[in-house]
Amino acid sequence: MVSKLRSGKFKLINPRVFVAVAGSTGVKNLYGSTIQIKLINLVIPHPLYNPRTMHHDIGLYRFSPSRSFNRLTGIIVHYPKLTEPFRITRFVYPSPIPNSIDDTLAQTKFPICTVVGWGRLKPGSDVGYGDVLRKVRVPLITAEKCRHQVYSGVRRDSQLCAGVDEGGIDSCQGDSGGPMLCDNVQVGVVSWGIGCGNKKSPGIYSRVDYYLDWINSTVTRNTVTVSKYLPALHRNNQSMMHLIGSNLSYMPDTPNSCR
Repeated sequence: MVSKLRSGKFKLINPRVFVAVAGSTGVKNLYGSTIQIKLINLVIPHPLYNPRTMHHDIGLYRFSPSRSFNRLTGIIVHYPKLTEPFRITRFVYPSPIPNSIDDTLAQTKFPICTVVGWGRLKPGSDVGYGDVLRKVRVPLITAEKCRHQVYSGVRRDSQLCAGVDEGGIDSCQGDSGGPMLCDNVQVGVVSWGIGCGNKKSPGIYSRVDYYLDWINSTVTRNTVTVSKYLPALHRNNQSMMHLIGSNLSYMPDTPNSCR
C-alpha cells in the first residue's frame, strides 16, 4: 500500500481507499451471499523495510473499528471483535501463524507448501488475472541454495525460498502479500522473485515466525481506542491492549516489488 514517486522514494497511500475482502474467489465482481467486506483505517509497514534488498517485506493493516456508546458513562468505545474481524463461516476461516521460531524449517524440514493468490498466470500478461483465486504447491529449499541460484543477499533468518529446479510452479506479479501455508499454518508472505516460474529461480517469501515479536507488539499498540467525552468537551484518549490477532492481518508494503 505504497506508491513510488518519480524521485524513487515511496509514500504511503491513504488506507481508507482500500477494503479487505473475504469469502470470494475473485476480486472483479464482489457480489454474493458468501462475501464479506471490511474497511481499512490503518497501514503499518515494517519500520526496517528496504525496497532495494526487499528485507523486512511485511506489514500489517487494521480494519476500521465499530463503535458502541455507553449512555451512562459517556464513553465511546471503538471496539473491533477480538477473534472475528470477519464472521467465521464455511467460506471464511482464519489461517493460524506459528507460535514460535522453527529452526528446522528449510534446514532439515522441507515441506511442500501451498501459495494462494489472484496474481498473474504468466509474467506481463493480464489474461486470467484476478478472475479466480488460485493455488500452487511448491517445496521449500535451503537459503544457501537460494542464495546461489537467485540472490546472494537472501537471509536465512527472515526469508524463505520455494521452487523447483525445472521451474513451472511459482507465485507471480499480483500475488504479493499472499500467504504461504505449510501444514495449514501461514509460515510465509509472498515477497519477490525474478520472473515467474523460471528454471533455477525460486520465489522468495518473508518468514512469519521471524517477525512474531514485532507482530505481537504492533498489534498490542494498535488495537482498541477508548475516547471519553466529558461535559466540558474535553477528550481523554486511552489505549486498550488485547491479544495478538485481534484485528490486524498481513499485507504487502511494496506493490512495486517483483511480485
